[in-house]
Amino acid sequence: MTPAPARIAESHVEEHALAWLRELGYTTLFGPDITPGEPRAERDSWHDVILKHRLAAAIARLNPDIPADAQEVALKKDPASGLPVTGRQQPGIPPDACR
Repeated sequence: MTPAPARIAESHVEEHALAWLRELGYTTLFGPDITPGEPRAERDSWHDVILKHRLAAAIARLNPDIPADAQEVALKKDPASGLPVTGRQQPGIPPDACR
């Protein structure tokens, strides 16, 4: 009889991924500490996928020679398409799909 295959839990994959990222020099944080509603929250809602203050800091760090207004324009673009996000349009959804 063949033994049952070992089960891999999502938490095991997450723990290994976080360890690997730390080895690469990234700082990891405990998710519940930065969840919406907590003192150290990094987003107002779970619907906020992009952590805007982190993105703004990265844009400034990686592009120190461009003006602040250009950095602000970059911050307002949809990271998937590079297009400005306006009105009802949602990131990653074509503008004509929002009619």
